[in-house]
Amino acid sequence: MMKKMVKITASIKSVDGVEDKIEFTTEGKFVRKDDVCIVEYEESEISGMKGSLTILKATEDKVVMIREGTGSSEMIFETGKRQESDYTTPYGIFKVEILTKSLNCEMSESGKGTIVIVYDMSIRGLSESSNYMTIEVF
Repeated sequence: MMKKMVKITASIKSVDGVEDKIEFTTEGKFVRKDDVCIVEYEESEISGMKGSLTILKATEDKVVMIREGTGSSEMIFETGKRQESDYTTPYGIFKVEILTKSLNCEMSESGKGTIVIVYDMSIRGLSESSNYMTIEVF
């Protein structure tokens, strides 16, 4: 795996119009296996998931986000598809539903590029939000 810098920018807008934005840059790792780009990075206090490792497995039309550590989950993003997964936290397990509105993944062989995901997320009975996330690898 090659060492890379990873910049994560996210915007979360609740159904009542409250918007929360986060942005952080961290050291990560990149490897390309056939047509799959794999990006790994440690979460930070800014994301609220310090102590967790995020692994992105990205192809041209699908991104799988795996989080391991203080919170664990596996979320699948595919344009136009609704996915359901479990999100495990220190406070319990929550059902999460994701509807991916758009996905754009452009990564070079050298591990430079951008992943942009626009999606709606519903945590059953707790919250609903519209989300925009950009992951830049350089």
